Amino acid sequence: RFFSYMTIWTNILVTLTYLVPLIAKNSTLGKFLSSPFMETGTMLYITVVGISYHFLLAHIWVPTGWQKVADVSLHYAVPAIYIFYWFVFVRKGEQRFSNSYKWLVYPLVYLVYELIHGAIVNVYSYPFIDVNALGYGTVLRNGLLLGAGYYLVGLLLVVIDRAMAKSISK
Repeated sequence: RFFSYMTIWTNILVTLTYLVPLIAKNSTLGKFLSSPFMETGTMLYITVVGISYHFLLAHIWVPTGWQKVADVSLHYAVPAIYIFYWFVFVRKGEQRFSNSYKWLVYPLVYLVYELIHGAIVNVYSYPFIDVNALGYGTVLRNGLLLGAGYYLVGLLLVVIDRAMAKSISK
């Protein structure tokens, strides 16, 4: 179950985005993960993870001890660190508005995976995609709403990217 959470998937992606270019900069994967497209997509994903957790999930459980440390690290610290990294170190001025559509592939793949995985094990990772409790109609509506959120944050990142590129070039 641990690997069925979007939080885990996205924190692994953040780790890969940092490490693979350091270890194998000239590899195909290293070049892909260090591209502004992927670094900005990763920024989108980890930002939405933090926002979604804070507003949709944080109130439904109260972790303690090491669970609290992991909770704060994965949902708040990593997003904050990556946001700083993106603003300071990622090359600006290369994002297109069409990227906002392309960045939807990752959350869509996750949703499909989670619906299949949940149907097999009869447990869903998040209450807003729990088909057993909500039915497919509501879950698909929730998926569309989350997808719209990803899309809108993606558009905002493109606007920020372009504005930063203009201010840097002046």
